[in-house]
Amino acid sequence: MTSVLEKEDSAILEEASLWCFRLADGDMSDAEQVQFDGWLAASDEHRRAFDDTVRAWRGLDEIGLQPDILAFRSAALEDFGGANRSRWTERRPMVRPLMARPLMALAASLLLLIVSYGAYVHFQYTTYTTATGERRLVILEDGSRLSLDADSSVKVRLKRDRRELILVRGRAKFDVAKDTMRPFMVTAGDRIVVATGTEFSVELLTRKVHVILYEGRVNVLSAPTSTGGGRGGAHAVEMQLAPGKELVASIASDRAQVQSSDPNDTLSWEAGFLTFDNETLESAVERINRYTSAKLAVGDPGAARLRVDGVYPVNNPEAFVEGVTGVLPLRVENRDGIRTFVRRP
Repeated sequence: MTSVLEKEDSAILEEASLWCFRLADGDMSDAEQVQFDGWLAASDEHRRAFDDTVRAWRGLDEIGLQPDILAFRSAALEDFGGANRSRWTERRPMVRPLMARPLMALAASLLLLIVSYGAYVHFQYTTYTTATGERRLVILEDGSRLSLDADSSVKVRLKRDRRELILVRGRAKFDVAKDTMRPFMVTAGDRIVVATGTEFSVELLTRKVHVILYEGRVNVLSAPTSTGGGRGGAHAVEMQLAPGKELVASIASDRAQVQSSDPNDTLSWEAGFLTFDNETLESAVERINRYTSAKLAVGDPGAARLRVDGVYPVNNPEAFVEGVTGVLPLRVENRDGIRTFVRRP
């Protein structure tokens, strides 16, 4: 942390710390919020100082919850607040050399442990969402294209050293703008897909993560778990995909397989069709439900395991119901207002 602070002007760094303290205090007025926004936008130096300060603070996460650190943090913040709260009645924060006040510096550093990271607009994710039956194309600031399937949600945060995305639900295709200095990282379930410039899609189903590569190269990593056991100690490279291949990985387990993938079939949803090739009924119903408010369900494990083939328009779920009941040993029951597939005896 010291090396980061020494590289920046101490006065600007103290201003950044004081702004963070005021944000943490939770009662900043509208006028002060405007003042903070103006300070942040005033120069690249202000933004860099704020960025470097937060990055340094994050290094304290591993020790911040130890009892002795918690106690000292409380005392430090009390001293920091009492000594500096009067500054906020001024038009702008007064500036003193930050490194001349070690206690103040430590208090500022410890603030991140009690401040929600989302309190800073500068670091928040931007969320892109589609409703049931809606598809959406988004152009990101770096030039990457994000195509969302219906009832899907992706969080995006573009940083100086990497591009972080989280597939919250549903499916999305990513046309990644090439930037070798900033990896493009998509987290879905307990997998992380890493690329620099390529085209791929990621889909979250109830039990599985699907990653399909259309062009370029991606690495698929296993994400750390909260316990640190098993696969969870660090990001581990699980496999590298080649174009035309699909990774199907079970969520919360090591089971995964790579299979060939037809791009025309797997991208038919962008043209308004869902193509199923030996798909389980459970997965097919989950995909169909993204496009209809009259949800479908699967009522028993035997029905869930049945395999579905065919191409169905996304705006006609009735065609899907008629198609699968016409060729599979299924019937449809009304259970609490939801049409439910059950296996016929």
